[in-house]
Amino acid sequence: PGEFSRRGFDAGKMDLTQVEGLADLLAAETTAQRQLALEQMDGKLGQALERWRKDLIRCLAHTEAVIDFGEDEGIADAVAEEVRAEVQRVRAEIQACLGEQGGGEPTHMSTAGRFRSCGELIREGVRVALIGPPNAGKSSLMNELAGREAVIVSSTGDREITSNRPPGPLEIDPQDPLK
Repeated sequence: PGEFSRRGFDAGKMDLTQVEGLADLLAAETTAQRQLALEQMDGKLGQALERWRKDLIRCLAHTEAVIDFGEDEGIADAVAEEVRAEVQRVRAEIQACLGEQGGGEPTHMSTAGRFRSCGELIREGVRVALIGPPNAGKSSLMNELAGREAVIVSSTGDREITSNRPPGPLEIDPQDPLK
């Protein structure tokens, strides 16, 4: 974004995910993009990443302690099992955040998965082409979806000419597309 964001990041006032959220907010063209960027700027993703980092460092420390002292104290198996369970829990949380199932396949059921699968769709948008025969109503459909005269159709004698100018980003409510 800019110098003030850099200063905030350097001073520890913002983490990298918040700076990225600010960049997304500045580039947002739709309400959904702005909402997603504000959620990222809120710091929830950064907080989750920091929590996972601390949990994994703790697991590493316990593992090193078992390697160094486990046989002497007879605690190796119990601590190893606790570490294994903790790593599996962190892994499951990360997979849920990424919108993945156990096998690494994307799932659209995860609320936390909005950070990746849904978030990418909102951030990047979807390109759509309306294809069909002449006079099938493609321009009328586009104008209806846009809620304005986005595609200009002009008649010249016996044929209609449609401008090829794209109407720009359209925000369509999935619950009511013609709203």
